[in-house]
Amino acid sequence: MTDSVAAITGGVVAAARQGERGATLAMHSVMGFSGGFLGPLVVGLVLDLTAGSGSIIGWGFAFMTMAAGSLAALIGVRWL
Repeated sequence: MTDSVAAITGGVVAAARQGERGATLAMHSVMGFSGGFLGPLVVGLVLDLTAGSGSIIGWGFAFMTMAAGSLAALIGVRWL
């Protein structure tokens, strides 16, 4: 896991424009840590609002929420 994170961060640095590397790395970190913090909260909220963590239906909605978050991130990256 750590190797892939380092490779992605290295790619971000390499793709950044000259003079914008610091800001690019700052946004990379903010977005990554925000997703790492908000993702579990949203999945837990979905589990609480649906049938609960002991239900297959609840976990189905939780996994659909994770997929929707990943799709939204992909669309955002493609748009930028």
